[in-house]
Amino acid sequence: MKLKNTIRLAIICTFLSVLTTLLIHSNVFEFGDLDFNEEIQLYQNFKYNFSKWVIIAHCLFVLITMWVVFLIGIKRKLAWVGLGFVFYVVFAFTEIFRQFLELFYLNGLRQKYDIAETPLREGLLYTQIEGFNYFAYALFGLFMFAIAFGNLFYGIAFLKGDKWNRILSIALLSWGVIGLLALGNEFWEVNFISKSINYISLTVQPLIRFIIGYWLLIQLSKLRTIERKQ
Repeated sequence: MKLKNTIRLAIICTFLSVLTTLLIHSNVFEFGDLDFNEEIQLYQNFKYNFSKWVIIAHCLFVLITMWVVFLIGIKRKLAWVGLGFVFYVVFAFTEIFRQFLELFYLNGLRQKYDIAETPLREGLLYTQIEGFNYFAYALFGLFMFAIAFGNLFYGIAFLKGDKWNRILSIALLSWGVIGLLALGNEFWEVNFISKSINYISLTVQPLIRFIIGYWLLIQLSKLRTIERKQ
C-alpha cells in the first residue's frame, strides 16, 4: 500500500477513534454499582458485550493510527518513534486480550455460576471469578503503563520540527504525563485526581486524537505537494 493511501486509512481510523473514545468514556456503557449477583447476569447483557467489541475496535483504530505516525516519523527519530510504537503494540495487545478474556472466559464462568446446582460448585466458580478480577486489574495497569510511555516516546520524537509537529509533541507528552498520573492514582486513590482524569478522558483525550488526525491531514497534504512537484 502506498504511503498516501496508508495515511488516508490512518486518518479514517483516527476520527473513528475519536468517536469510540467518546463512547467508552461517556455514561453510555455505565452500569452503576452492581452487586455480585447482578454482575453474574452481565454475560447475557447485549450492551455489556457490545461495549467490549467497541473497546477492541478502538484499540485497532489507535494501533493503525500510531503505526502510520511511526512510518512518517521513522526518518526523524527512529529510536523514539520505534519505542513509542512498541509500547502502543503492548497497549493494544493487552487491552484486546483483556476484552476477549471478559467476553469468553469471564462470561463463561458467569454462565456456569448462574446454572450451578450445588453450593460447592458456586463456591469454586465464585473464587475463579474473583481471582480473574485481580488478574484483569493487573492487565489494566499494564495497559495504562504502556500507553503512557508510548505517548511520551512519540512526543519526544516530534518535539523538534514545525508548528504542528510541536503541537503534536506537546499534546502527546501531556497525555503521557497524565497517563502516568492516572496509573499512580490507582495506588494513591486521591478522589480529586480520579475526577480530573475522568473529565480529561472525556474531553482532552478526544481532542488529542483529533489533533493527531489533523496532523495526518497535514502530512497527506505535504505528500501531495511533493508529488505534484515531481
